Amino acid sequence: MELPILPLHTVLFPQMVLRLLVTEPPHLEMVQRCMDGDRTLGIVLARPGKTLDDIELCRVGTSAYIADLTEQGDGRTLLLVFGQRRFRLLDYRDGEYFVTGNVEWLPETGEDASVGVSVVTELLQCYLADILKPLGLAHPFPGEVEIPQEATELSYVVAMLLPLALSEKQRLLELPGPAARLEAEVPLLRQQIEADRQGGRWRSIARPLGKQDAEWMAQWRN
Repeated sequence: MELPILPLHTVLFPQMVLRLLVTEPPHLEMVQRCMDGDRTLGIVLARPGKTLDDIELCRVGTSAYIADLTEQGDGRTLLLVFGQRRFRLLDYRDGEYFVTGNVEWLPETGEDASVGVSVVTELLQCYLADILKPLGLAHPFPGEVEIPQEATELSYVVAMLLPLALSEKQRLLELPGPAARLEAEVPLLRQQIEADRQGGRWRSIARPLGKQDAEWMAQWRN
């Protein structure tokens, strides 16, 4: 399957939301064509090189649905996208205006993740309590949205919230399924809790989800 590919210096996870400011003419053209079609594009982490031609695209990315678009009036466009499915980028080429990739969808596989859900949920609650209360925040999810108990979504929420290096986030994205992802997140959560308790690094958490983010996550959960 072919997808228009948007290389970014970030990692998007399925079932998560991301705000993007699009400024480059090729990417603006891509967005317009997506809006004229099924509103879907592929987002992959780009490892920077010395020049634009040296950029290396990671081979696992996430398809994204353009949920909202706002033209800023100065040649820039603000997007709200929702992560859908992981894919493997088999090959890609520079088209007339933007990069197009040939992709295959990656299933969520692996063993039963129920044990991982309970352990990660407990650690995540400790992490959020330690980090958010000094900031005057009770919860990263506004309204009635709660910490998910479905293994796949929980694994992606943790991967999004933890202040990890992009290489680590990409590693989590590439793991084959929720059981492996949750297992990998247990030591990461423990390390972050310990680091924050020792160093008081209250600002290390990723920003809390906004109301619109949470609404889109809830709407597209199923």
